[in-house]
Order: sequence, then C-alpha cells, then structure tokens
Amino acid sequence: MDDKPLGFVNQLIEKTEQEKLSWSTGFEDGQFKTLLPGGKLAFVVQVRPTPDGAGQVRRFQMLDDLQEVILEKTIQGRWVAHVSGGTPGSPTFQTYEENEEFPPPDLLRAQYLGGGQVDDLYEAIGKLQGLARTRALQVNEKLAKAERLLAAI
Repeated sequence: MDDKPLGFVNQLIEKTEQEKLSWSTGFEDGQFKTLLPGGKLAFVVQVRPTPDGAGQVRRFQMLDDLQEVILEKTIQGRWVAHVSGGTPGSPTFQTYEENEEFPPPDLLRAQYLGGGQVDDLYEAIGKLQGLARTRALQVNEKLAKAERLLAAI
C-alpha cells in the first residue's frame, strides 16, 4: 500500500489539533470535510458501520478544485473470532481494503491491529474523523455551554 494517504491523514490530524483547519459536516452520516485555503484542495473523512454491523468502514478522500477525486482510500475493519495471531477465545480486529473479499483469501495479506500500513491508516482515519467531528459540530463549545447551564440551575 502506498504511504501517501497515511502521510496526508497524519498532517491533517496535526493541523486539526493545532486548530488550523475548520471542518464541516458532509453529505452522508459520519462524513466531514475541509477545504484548504484558496480552495485548491478538499479532504473528506468518513466512518460508518459495515452493512452487517460487525465493524466499520473508514474512508479518506482528497479532491481537487474541480471536486474530482484525486486520492481515495477505503478500509474496512471487523471483529473476527479465532484468527491466527489472536488471543485464543477472544476476537481480533482485522482490517482490509474495501476491494478485498472477506475473509481475505490469502491470510498472509491480512493485517491485524497493532501493525502494518493498513491498520495504521485505519486508526489514523478514525482519529481524524473524531477530531473533524468535534470541530464541525463544535462539541467542546456545546459541552462547556451545557456545563454552564447545569451549574446555573
């Protein structure tokens, strides 16, 4: 897997934590977007449940100024029981790129949480989406307001 998506996601995490980026809600549930100054690039991050509810689909996109997708990565993760590398009797989280069938036919290609670029990108997209959600929905400000309202009662 190309390491460019992970590099972009990590930079977006850093800039979001530094409050240099603003985020807004997207068109779908769990989707948030940001537009870089000058409008030359936009980024979209999304986390949604898998159709069977057994995991999550995490997606990252980079779009140009014409809204054409120039980079996209979608990774699915799900809890699976009794896989190699897992603790006996406990589920292990497995990630795989969206175009792979599940379970992957070649288990050597499967990445398990705690190692590998697919896992790292999966985790980074989840972190970025959480930060983007907090900024877009102004969660911290709303929580502070709720605390003040409750304290005034």
